[in-house]
Amino acid sequence: KFLIILCFSVPKFLIIHMHPRFGSLEAQWLPRFSREVDMTGDRDKFINPGDGVEALTLIEGRMVHQHRVAAKRYVSGRGRRAVWDVQFPFGSSLVPQWLIRNVDLRPDVRARVNECRAGFCDITGQTNERTVLAALIPEGVVCGNKVPTVDFASGVLPSAWVGIANSFTFDWLVRRLVTTTLNFFILRSLPIPAWDCDDEHFASIGDKARILSALEREVGERDFWKLARIRAMIEVLSARLYGISVEDFDLVLRDFPQIDRAQSPIAGEVASTVTRDMVVASGEGWADEYQVDRARERVEMAKSAGSVPFVPNQHARAYGRKQ
Repeated sequence: KFLIILCFSVPKFLIIHMHPRFGSLEAQWLPRFSREVDMTGDRDKFINPGDGVEALTLIEGRMVHQHRVAAKRYVSGRGRRAVWDVQFPFGSSLVPQWLIRNVDLRPDVRARVNECRAGFCDITGQTNERTVLAALIPEGVVCGNKVPTVDFASGVLPSAWVGIANSFTFDWLVRRLVTTTLNFFILRSLPIPAWDCDDEHFASIGDKARILSALEREVGERDFWKLARIRAMIEVLSARLYGISVEDFDLVLRDFPQIDRAQSPIAGEVASTVTRDMVVASGEGWADEYQVDRARERVEMAKSAGSVPFVPNQHARAYGRKQ
């Protein structure tokens, strides 16, 4: 009797552990990790952007957020006294604290910076608003050691991986293992759907991740709902690849109590669920018709209350101050 109760109490989404490990041959991702520049060991090679020397932008950990490499811009100060300011998608630009010349890079890194690859912030926490902060690293920039990069044999893989890595499903898996640092060992050990170039889910996730990356620099109206619609579809596609249901997704989201804290709840409710509702509202064929319709109603009510899905709390608060 105890075993029967146990079986029914185990969340169905544990099926995701049946997928191959990211670093395995079976998974077919074949990631190649690198720490490109050491922020301590290479410190004597750093150049002030104001010196007028032609050099590469150095990406630091605080600049990276989900699907973004310019989430913050350098303002002033050094070390612990350095001041950084939030930048918003649509027209944000790379404003680094340091540059470094191409000739001062290791030969393998010199070749690496000519390609688009994935990068992630390795200083994190399992109770943070989000644990995985991954982005596409463009050509012509180099990353500090707090932003390890990942490249693959195929050029379409970095964007697909960034999309999946930033999903709540993958993030939930990371939270099972990480404490304060997301390292190569943890990433290699995580279950991930095996890469299949013929699977349209992977192609669609990759396309959407590239669009999100491009929208960061695109000058125009700050349409955060446009970003939210794209991100919601990535969540649905990732959930399908992992084989989890809407009910499983709700269990996953319990591990992220801080999301939407800065968003206004629907009238009569105590907390916003706008991100969750946006995902379900985008899930035709994944969620049933009633769930989708109800979620769409809730999204409209949340929109009327001034809420926006997928906006980090620190960004929402900063945007409110600048209104």
